[in-house]
Amino acid sequence: MNKIKISLDAMGGDDAPRIIIDGAAEAKTRYPDITYTFFGDKKKIIPIIKQHKNLIECECIHTRSFVKANDKPSNIIRKGGNTSMALAI
Repeated sequence: MNKIKISLDAMGGDDAPRIIIDGAAEAKTRYPDITYTFFGDKKKIIPIIKQHKNLIECECIHTRSFVKANDKPSNIIRKGGNTSMALAI
């Protein structure tokens, strides 16, 4: 299998970033050729990544903003260019 790099918005969803990173670690166990770039708050992401030995080679890009559940999609499209979601995409 060829190396596959996946970008993840670590701040998106319920129980983020824990659930996102734990899921990535599980997938990495099944598919070891995957590498990840996580986008979001480094202070929250890095400690969780360090708990998973198979995620050591992953990259983390710090973002100061992220899309919240109550944000209007139209506002995010116009003004959300620096969110973890936009940068991951």
